[in-house]
Amino acid sequence: MNQRTNRPPEVPVKSGSVTLVNLFKVPPGESEQFLERWKDNARVMIGQPGFIRLRLLRSLIDDAEMRYINVAEWASGADLEPGYANPSGKRPCNACSKTRTST
Repeated sequence: MNQRTNRPPEVPVKSGSVTLVNLFKVPPGESEQFLERWKDNARVMIGQPGFIRLRLLRSLIDDAEMRYINVAEWASGADLEPGYANPSGKRPCNACSKTRTST
């Protein structure tokens, strides 16, 4: 099984609120496994200081290149960094992701 290929985003520590967007390419046969791991990771993130909310969106097109989109909101870049680095929220997933942030 492959490790996640995304890196922690580079966000200024003194930024205001931060929205983290991950795009996941998940083969159709691996959706259940991906969703279980996403839920496990979500449970960890929800307990982190500065966490605001989390959503997972799924494409209505089954063969879309990026089938899932994770949107997480944090109070600041300073809150995002330790939450993202938490090793208990980084279970490997066969899906690769691309990360975007906005401040």
